[in-house]
Amino acid sequence: MIFGQILLGSLGLAASYYSIYVKKQHAKNPKYKAMCDLGPNASCTKVLTSQYGSGFGITGALFGKQSMLNQSNGLLGMLFYTLQILIGK
Repeated sequence: MIFGQILLGSLGLAASYYSIYVKKQHAKNPKYKAMCDLGPNASCTKVLTSQYGSGFGITGALFGKQSMLNQSNGLLGMLFYTLQILIGK
């Protein structure tokens, strides 16, 4: 049970970190193509850089795009998976 919890949490952390990496690379170079971009109709870069890529598209509408509460979904995912590894049952 503990091994599975750590394994799945680590995979979640890696995916969350990669989403942050993709957003940063796209901010530096708008023509950046991530490994998860499978085609024009299946692009994780488009999703991660859209309004739904931060605060699940909700906190930006409620508190403003520059609000401290409007964090990247990758950062929220890293927090979630870290807590799952440490205190999840």
